[in-house]
Amino acid sequence: MNTEELKQSLAAMADDVRDHGSDERLAGVDHKLALRRRTTMLGAGLAAAVAVTAVVAAPSLLDAGGGDAGITDATPTSPVRTHDAREIPVLPTIEDNGQRFFISPAGNRLLAHQVGDEGVNQVLLRFTPPTTNLLMSRLCTAGDGASLHGNDFPAMHVTVNGHEVSVESCGGDLSGPPGVNLGPYGYTKAENAKFWRGLGVRPGEESVIRLVLRRGVGGPRMTIDQAQLGVAMYAYNAPSVVKHGIEFDKVTEWDGQLYRLTAIRFDRVSGGEALVRADLVDLSHEPLVRRDIRGSVGGSYVGTLNDVTHRERKDRTSLLGTDVIGGFTGDQVTLGIKGAARDGAELYMAVYERTK
Repeated sequence: MNTEELKQSLAAMADDVRDHGSDERLAGVDHKLALRRRTTMLGAGLAAAVAVTAVVAAPSLLDAGGGDAGITDATPTSPVRTHDAREIPVLPTIEDNGQRFFISPAGNRLLAHQVGDEGVNQVLLRFTPPTTNLLMSRLCTAGDGASLHGNDFPAMHVTVNGHEVSVESCGGDLSGPPGVNLGPYGYTKAENAKFWRGLGVRPGEESVIRLVLRRGVGGPRMTIDQAQLGVAMYAYNAPSVVKHGIEFDKVTEWDGQLYRLTAIRFDRVSGGEALVRADLVDLSHEPLVRRDIRGSVGGSYVGTLNDVTHRERKDRTSLLGTDVIGGFTGDQVTLGIKGAARDGAELYMAVYERTK
């Protein structure tokens, strides 16, 4: 997606903010703008203020000397949140300026984190990574003021060592800690590490993450009294398995819960069509499903997920991505496409089910 397409997509989202809880498709390995949204990042209601001078916060580092002082100095907690109409505990977290990040979601180790004060429109995190296999978690909340429309909506611009990697709309208050919501890039951990190296990240050398709140895509800086920006960096340590050249985490985190991989399905496109199915092992919780097409995709097509039809465009999709299938009651997940992917492309699906 080029910058102009991203502007149009973000503007459309700002005009029609929906709590559908789905992620946008991951960007490729190149330095493209990536947009991903989670349910917790969406909200409504915004009162805008004029941009003011930025305040740069100091970072909070973990493992600065090879230990875990940053974690042991804080008191990890397991807050309770509502999900599937039930109260359930979430993974241990660490607090930073009133917000929380997960400490070790699915084995991905927290390295450093920083959350700015309310009303600050720029945050810096300086950290020295031990690896280039990284994941990023970030947040942008605007309290009661998150519904400017058109090109005036609040957008957080994320740069790594001066390279812009993400632009996203800011939402209301978070209902819980943000997940690892930017990355991995590419189909394997090796491609993910290559992406971060392309941003100038080197093990043992300082890197700088900058978050800036702007008016729309590429607009001037803006300030919202209740807005908070934050970021956390993780070492990508989750155990994984490779199928058809794509790496899948064996365990993953979603909304503070752990999900284990129970099925991987591939189907090569033939005659413009492909179909994959997977039986569920545990019917007591809604499944988490990762869905994508590897290969060339046309401009528009029809997709189905459990018999729900999605009319898709290449640059904006609700069919592909990763999310929990809400309201799911069946014992099988079915994913199909017609009319877009060219022969030889592969439709694939990974199904995750909640751990006990």
